[in-house]
Amino acid sequence: MTGEPGVERKGPAARGPFCVSDEDQATIERFLDSIWAEDGLARNSLESYRFDLLAFSAFLRDRALSAARRDDLLDYLSHRSRLGFSARSNARMLSCLRRFYGHLKSRQGLEHDPTERIEHPRQG
Repeated sequence: MTGEPGVERKGPAARGPFCVSDEDQATIERFLDSIWAEDGLARNSLESYRFDLLAFSAFLRDRALSAARRDDLLDYLSHRSRLGFSARSNARMLSCLRRFYGHLKSRQGLEHDPTERIEHPRQG
């Protein structure tokens, strides 16, 4: 991302501990550039989005983020719950994915949004 010092993280360093495709990495960075330009999100928010998207991309393994299905998201939520992530954490991650897929649908012509018809995890 350009404009804010210390935020630009492209290439292998931006992937952190995750193994993701170059295609997914580029898609994530374009999304983050766009929401930073539109909303001026803080560095921590952008890093949280990046982490959530990279983690989901790594979970998908051989499937691109743009090819994710509703069942993939449900499997991922179940996986995170088994790992001990709270409902609140899963709800935050799902909000990130909703924004990401909404962006892909409106800006890049994604035909389906896999987050549609997925309820937020119940909190409390």
